[in-house]
Amino acid sequence: MSDSFFTRHLHDADERYFEHLAFTVKVGGALIVIACVVVIHGLLPFLFTHTGSRMLDRLNADMAARRAHCQAKSGAKCAAKQGKNG
Repeated sequence: MSDSFFTRHLHDADERYFEHLAFTVKVGGALIVIACVVVIHGLLPFLFTHTGSRMLDRLNADMAARRAHCQAKSGAKCAAKQGKNG
């Protein structure tokens, strides 16, 4: 099967369009919130002393679990593709 430009990444990630979209919106939203928390902490160091780090660690763990799930479903091809460009 020949994958088009639009579907190649979805195929490599073993996801459907809206599944992929939902995850990217979740990650993008989390990154915006983390950025706000870190900036507030930079301005007022006594606030959110560990919150940004914890949130980023949690997001990283979610993405690592997602990569592991993808690798288990699709094999090394998926892990190699995801390792290159997320």
